[in-house]
Amino acid sequence: MRTPIALTAIAALVVMAGCSGGADPSPDEASGIKLITPGTLTVCTEPPYEPFEVERDGEIVGLDMDNIALVAAEIGPDITVTPLASSFDAIESGAALAAETCDILASAITITPERATKFDFTDPYFEATIGVLTKDDLIVDEATLQDKLVSVQIGTTGKRWADENGLTTREFEHLSGQIDAVEIGDVDAAIGDTPVLTPFLPDGYRLAFEIPTGDQFGYGVSKDNPELLKAANAALAKAKGNGQFAEIYRSWIGVDPPASLLGAVTPEGEDAGAEGEDAAAADVPLISDGKLTVCTNAPYEPFEMEDPASGTTVGFDMDLAALVAAQIGPDVTVEPIATPFETIESGAALNADQCDILASGITITDERATKFEFSQPYFDVNLGVLTADTSISDQASLEGKVVSVQISTTGQMWAQDNNVDSREFKDLGLQVQAMKQGDVQAALGDTAVLAPYVEDSYNIAFEIPTGDQFGIGVKKGNDALLAAVNQAISTAKSDGTYAEIYKRWIGIDPPQALS
Repeated sequence: MRTPIALTAIAALVVMAGCSGGADPSPDEASGIKLITPGTLTVCTEPPYEPFEVERDGEIVGLDMDNIALVAAEIGPDITVTPLASSFDAIESGAALAAETCDILASAITITPERATKFDFTDPYFEATIGVLTKDDLIVDEATLQDKLVSVQIGTTGKRWADENGLTTREFEHLSGQIDAVEIGDVDAAIGDTPVLTPFLPDGYRLAFEIPTGDQFGYGVSKDNPELLKAANAALAKAKGNGQFAEIYRSWIGVDPPASLLGAVTPEGEDAGAEGEDAAAADVPLISDGKLTVCTNAPYEPFEMEDPASGTTVGFDMDLAALVAAQIGPDVTVEPIATPFETIESGAALNADQCDILASGITITDERATKFEFSQPYFDVNLGVLTADTSISDQASLEGKVVSVQISTTGQMWAQDNNVDSREFKDLGLQVQAMKQGDVQAALGDTAVLAPYVEDSYNIAFEIPTGDQFGIGVKKGNDALLAAVNQAISTAKSDGTYAEIYKRWIGIDPPQALS
């Protein structure tokens, strides 16, 4: 039986943090980054969750702690790291940051739109699968779990998956409690992230099966601390480029990190220079040689629309696609392909080899991530309600009204979830036309694409924060292309090109979390 790891020494740190949590954060002298305690990067984490965080010889170590040490070094050469044990509920809810208990959250936290409304996430550093750990030989797949009792950790992806699939669960605050429950026979299996379950295999357990999730882990930073977020992303980007990230990953996970996490770097970790550009073009599989084909759904201004002068598709997404093409090779061109949005968001266009990437203001969702891979986020989304009806000012005032929505979009889902009477259309242009003709009283969609329609008689009546983000879609298995997409976005964010594109099409500077 594996005994729970003692947390006495760590608990003392939590008490100390609680005493100082209300103090005003002080800027670190070396960097200008707000730190609760000058010279110290305090980290809320929840051990034991091996290999991400675990106590050894009285210290918290693990993959997360090694990565956070890189962040501390990015802030300044004399910055130390102080891990503080916290409940995962306080971490994933953002309460630990709100109470100023710590500067950063590092505890294998899955990036979700809901959590992103509470704090900002760094770029992803891990792609997750869920595993089922058991000693029951009859458990081999999801169907064999239906009459079993499984342990889950509160607030995790494993718990959500179990709930969504109708499993009978028992909740625990820590992984150790989950495993102990299996050991003593209180539950039949434990569900959790595969890497944290594998260390228990030598104790007589087996990994019955894995569940692909499309989830990614990120570190959490307060929305009021954008400079720390920048430093964390810079540290991860440098480590991915110079090989440190891969070294840390191998030391704790036992295998090389997937190419989708690394970006377009050589195996040695050095950036691919001019000499490597031709090789990059050869290594990235494209449907048509020398062409990056892009499935998109215009009009969806300012992300994609037809330029009346040239007849070509232009917009925010097309500018990003051009950067991806340049990342693949100097002679690669972009070919947009008009595609119904439902064919894009379902992944059918990629599976039918109609195009190489999907770029059409696509919200990153767990469901879509099971059908294709998403790039890192490139746009934060709010919904807006466009109308000439002055009686519409908030959600309550939509009662008795009919709004237009685009099929398969976040707007359509929000209308359904909130019981708003809606009429569906294939594209934004038809949505707005229906409103102007009086068929509906308002058009519901992403604020950025509604803004160009604001005129003397039409206004954005109100906005709805979603926590959603847009990403570019790539066919599963095409890791080289996904790496090129991510590298193009990362480079554009660091050299200012992204900010130029954002301001050109949106009219304002991008938020700090994206720049």
